Amino acid sequence: MNYLSSCFRISSLLVVLTMTLPALAEDLPPVSELPVQEELPDAFVTMDGTRITTPEEWYDVRRPELIKLFTHYMYGYMPENVKVKFTEDAAPAEVMNGKAIVKQIAISFPELEAENAPQIHLALFLPNKAEQKFPVFLAVNKCGNHTVIPDEAILTFPTHNLHDYCEKPENGARGSKLDYWCLEYLIERGYGFATYHVNNVDPDTHDFTDGVHPHFKDVKGPKESRWGTISAWAWGLQRCVDYLLSDAQVRGDCIAVTGHSRRGKTALWATATDERIALCIPHQSGTGGMALSRNNEQETVKRINEHFPHWFNDTFTKFNDNETQIPFDQHLLIACVAPRPLMETSGLKDTWANYNSSVKAIQAADAVYKFLGAPGIKGDPIINGGPVTEENCGNLAQYRLDTRHVLELDYWKGILDFADLQFGEKLK
Repeated sequence: MNYLSSCFRISSLLVVLTMTLPALAEDLPPVSELPVQEELPDAFVTMDGTRITTPEEWYDVRRPELIKLFTHYMYGYMPENVKVKFTEDAAPAEVMNGKAIVKQIAISFPELEAENAPQIHLALFLPNKAEQKFPVFLAVNKCGNHTVIPDEAILTFPTHNLHDYCEKPENGARGSKLDYWCLEYLIERGYGFATYHVNNVDPDTHDFTDGVHPHFKDVKGPKESRWGTISAWAWGLQRCVDYLLSDAQVRGDCIAVTGHSRRGKTALWATATDERIALCIPHQSGTGGMALSRNNEQETVKRINEHFPHWFNDTFTKFNDNETQIPFDQHLLIACVAPRPLMETSGLKDTWANYNSSVKAIQAADAVYKFLGAPGIKGDPIINGGPVTEENCGNLAQYRLDTRHVLELDYWKGILDFADLQFGEKLK
């Protein structure tokens, strides 16, 4: 049966999100009162000095505490219990010479009454095989859904504060990122792909008068700990997960999130705070992502805060030249993903993203994976397209290619091999 005649139709499906996010932080000390910790904070010791000894204590005590700490001191509090509504932006259409179909979905927020209330415009690409379910990779994109493939069926939407990078035709034109997302390869491998443009949620500028921020005025937490742009984008990914879980052709237990650079930071934060996401691939995410804040000889906390003051909350600036008072480091954010699979992908020539620091973070998080009964690290980082196998790859890995700060087909080969390995039993 042809997919277009039997596709899942969306009219006005309304979903109420009920996530448990960190409580308010009246009990958290100001930065000035945090102890200095030269070494990486212990994954198994809580803020009050209690040692975690069982997986139950990890899930019930330490992991929620860590999410609370990252939220309060770094990424910022997100809105809770948000109602979402799904409608079609366009009827499903065949793309890629009939190999795939695209669903274009508007995710709106009924409680926002302003005429200019934001919407997320999600493009979901699936293999054109009716009545089958597919694992899906989800990512935010930098310059628009229309850049993913050159098909005229992909809608464009009015936007403002478009990143200067996207103003160049080679970056912002229809299909300009074809060799970046490698969508045809994903479809051939049996994976779907979903994406939205960052500007739907928050333009990448130091200006919180646009995007979602002015529409959610009652976000919990102190003002200086309100959500920055990374949290806003991650929140947008989680709203896309809301939709994906409603789609009859998506394997809800096989949703993977990825992202490159600042969007790799976003992928990691979204996965750590949303257990519905089954797998995470932070690509060349650097400081604020997979790289440790302590002893970072590349991009320091001060430099990232000064150059991108909107990415994190205002509290995080108090750790400029003061990384040893951060009550966590990025190995503990990786630990919050555990035991779910995570593979960092990095470029050997991309020294700024600091893959050596990332591998230290992975090694430090490995103890949590194994504590929870998951196979963590099984071997050295996989280099230059080496095989991703059960023998050399557990639920925690690093995959390196001899590249600069790029995403290309050879990365996707390793990424999908890792996903095949992790999702294999589910997809049989």
